[in-house]
This record gives sequence, structure tokens and C-alpha cells, in this order.
Amino acid sequence: METLVLKVCSSMDGDGHFHVAELRDRKQVIKNLKRIMDGDVWANEAEEALEEACVGGEADLFNLGEFEWEKFVRSFEQRTQMEIQELIIK
Repeated sequence: METLVLKVCSSMDGDGHFHVAELRDRKQVIKNLKRIMDGDVWANEAEEALEEACVGGEADLFNLGEFEWEKFVRSFEQRTQMEIQELIIK
């Protein structure tokens, strides 16, 4: 039996709604990151996170390798607001 490990990014918006996306779905993950605390987290932290990831802007995030992408997303990680979780499917 093969085991599948699926990484998901789960986040909560300012109204308490949860949003979940596969980590590899970069477009949806970025959309969900922008929803955390009604956009305040993205507005306050995105510029620094983009600089740390050595990218010129949001469009360049689609060109990052998997490791660099996960590191970028983890820079927004906060308990109860956004977490990356591994789902193990057997």
C-alpha cells in the first residue's frame, strides 16, 4: 500500500473562516495569505518576505523551487492564523 503525503496551507480570515489550499497551488495559497486578518498580515509582512525570498514581486513566486516556496509561505506562519499541515493518506 502506497502512502501519500499531502501538504496543505490552512489559514483563517478576519471573520474566522478557514481557507485550505494544497501547498503546491500557489495561486490559491497567495490568495489565502492575503485573507489573513483581512489583509493586514500580507500588507505588513509581504514586502519583507518577498525580499528574503530574493524575488522582485509576487509574480516571481511562481518561479521559486519547492523548498524556497515553502520557506516563503512559512514566513507567514502563525499559530491559529496560518499553518502548513501534512496530511498522510494511506
